[in-house]
Amino acid sequence: MDKYDRHLEFLTVVTDFDEEQCKTVFMEDKRDVRKALWHLLQPSTTKEDLMEQYFSLNSDEEKSEVLEELLHCYCPNARFNSIATQVKKGKLYKLDTVTAKKLGLFRRPPNKEELAKLLSSINAQFPKTILTLLKGLQSFGRELPVHLFTIQGLSESENIEIAKAALDLIGYIPNGPEKAIMALWTHLSNPALRFHALKAMQHAYQLSPEFLSKIFQPLVAEYERLCRSEGPINDLWEEVRMMRTIMRNNGGDLWIPTINIGRR
Repeated sequence: MDKYDRHLEFLTVVTDFDEEQCKTVFMEDKRDVRKALWHLLQPSTTKEDLMEQYFSLNSDEEKSEVLEELLHCYCPNARFNSIATQVKKGKLYKLDTVTAKKLGLFRRPPNKEELAKLLSSINAQFPKTILTLLKGLQSFGRELPVHLFTIQGLSESENIEIAKAALDLIGYIPNGPEKAIMALWTHLSNPALRFHALKAMQHAYQLSPEFLSKIFQPLVAEYERLCRSEGPINDLWEEVRMMRTIMRNNGGDLWIPTINIGRR
């Protein structure tokens, strides 16, 4: 069986279509297995129709459901990622290493106009829809730098889940954590959000170690206090590990006198 026969067999195994249907799409896509998989997994409703439905609905539940389908018109998406991840782990179907790697790198992001339209339509009356959008856009961080201010604003939401999702999304935007560092700093004092602020900071590589040491000091002091009563593995242990990673990513180190965290 040659490479293209295996790719066609792969498409038949991992989708709900029969061999003839897969072969038709495979040939139309010039035997590009990545593009063919993306096309086979797309919704039956066109992107244009889904977009129209999305903007016409006034129910949060319905808008969220339509948005989920709309996001499957782009790549990567939840369905595509699930298959690519399982293939990478040697499950579902054994593809050659090169093809499996290319599958995981395949992208067909929303264009500038589509992204602008989706982000400008955010309405606090539809919290579930906002969450669906923020989580769905994590694969398209490269396209989002111009929308960082909007996403940063959502990290200030009174809805904690929206704030968390916005902070997570900032971490996927190139240089997003560096540019939003002042906003991330403010969230370090909020126990409900500090984990997600630190999670975003782990993607920063151009920050001053001295500045980081300063903004981490209140958490370090609180961690030391907990160490004295509860030992080093306490409620802030995970945050300390994250701060340690952030410091190292930016050419620094994290020194905690009581346990020398960050020193080898």
